Amino acid sequence: MTPADWMMLAERFDLGAVRRTPAYVARGAMGEIWHLETTRGRWAVKWQFPWAPADSRPYDLQVQIASASAGIPLPRPVTTPGAEAVIPVGDRHARVYQWAELGLPLQPPVAEPSAAEVGRLLGILHGLAMKADGPVDPWYTAAPGPEVWAALADRAGAVRATWAVKLAGASALIAELTALVVPAPQRPTIICHRDFSPANVIPAASGDHLVVLDWENAGPLHAERELGYVLLTWTAAGRQFVTAAADALLSEYAAASGRDAQLEAGAFATAVAGQLNFLRVMADQAIGDPAHRRYAEEQIASLLDHDLDDLRHSIELVSAALELS
Repeated sequence: MTPADWMMLAERFDLGAVRRTPAYVARGAMGEIWHLETTRGRWAVKWQFPWAPADSRPYDLQVQIASASAGIPLPRPVTTPGAEAVIPVGDRHARVYQWAELGLPLQPPVAEPSAAEVGRLLGILHGLAMKADGPVDPWYTAAPGPEVWAALADRAGAVRATWAVKLAGASALIAELTALVVPAPQRPTIICHRDFSPANVIPAASGDHLVVLDWENAGPLHAERELGYVLLTWTAAGRQFVTAAADALLSEYAAASGRDAQLEAGAFATAVAGQLNFLRVMADQAIGDPAHRRYAEEQIASLLDHDLDDLRHSIELVSAALELS
């Protein structure tokens, strides 16, 4: 981004004049986060990658506003005077949020107090029961078939990708996980966050509360599938599971949401589908997009070296502890 791009962004969002050189913070799957300081304050700017949705008034905007009003701490999204949340600047699209001072992400399995707060915040969101229009994105409900993995392994081998052999060797594990992606119960969906993980629910720098980030994926999902994903993500890690933390999370969730916190068989299907679809996309990107290859290969290495195996062990452990079958 050029100085002119930053000036244009600040002008379009009415942020005041840029005070100093913006600083790169981090990158994710959908874009890069930068810190911008202007005469009117400090802001988090997300410069989106080409595949990120670029609707000027995105679906998630009202979800964030409603969630913040209900008491969920989050960096407030900023809109232009014309009520646009996503705008083109140069050859990229950008979003702006109020800056939030954050601490370090929590490492699962988390302690009981943190798990309880995670359950409470998720319960507030689900308690809003925001109506979901349209079907659930298959990303959260379906896993790639064996023919997809075979084709990716062939393509990776053809370009001599360093991870090609590992992907082919993970076929049995991938098949075992895929079998866990079962259809959801015939119940209404609601608007969920759909990535309520330790990477996106981070302690404030003050340490006195959690801040929920990255709402761009918010959309329809079965509440119990998100609850299962969150329970697994926060209270288990590989061969570790903190029963007291899980109990606290489920109890606070039920109290805040007014919903049944009893999990059923298949509760972890969304957790599995998301990981497998992420591996599929990263593999495709590593093969076909040199500009993003390094990031994609780092994610692939993590998934194939331990993440998928850890996921399998966590599901086995939590399912046994909660007597899910």
